[in-house]
Amino acid sequence: MESNIIYDVDTQLKKTISEIMDIDPNTLFLNTYIMRDLGAESIDLLEISVELSALMNRTVDDNQFFLTRLRSYIDQKPQEEISSILRTNYPHLSDSRIEEIIKDLDRGAVLQFQDLVAYINFIQK
Repeated sequence: MESNIIYDVDTQLKKTISEIMDIDPNTLFLNTYIMRDLGAESIDLLEISVELSALMNRTVDDNQFFLTRLRSYIDQKPQEEISSILRTNYPHLSDSRIEEIIKDLDRGAVLQFQDLVAYINFIQK
């Protein structure tokens, strides 16, 4: 099975998410929190994953895409190891984004639109 390439990842993701979440795509920015700002629930994430898998003709790794195991990877780990653990488990995230996530952990769900874009770009390389 040959994968399809999404050339304009940002636009396609905005279209997919806005249709599923019933929002204006112009309200989606790279720093929009998928759960905190949009109120996405697990069923919404499942729909996004299924839609993108179909578009790309390949399976989306939900853990990588939605950072679902992020907290379990770092739970009770020494602070100095957390960046390295996240880099290993989420290679599509930039170092600066990982540092933002670490600082943001206490505020709730950390998944942002930019993380989804980064994942799709990463798996299409």
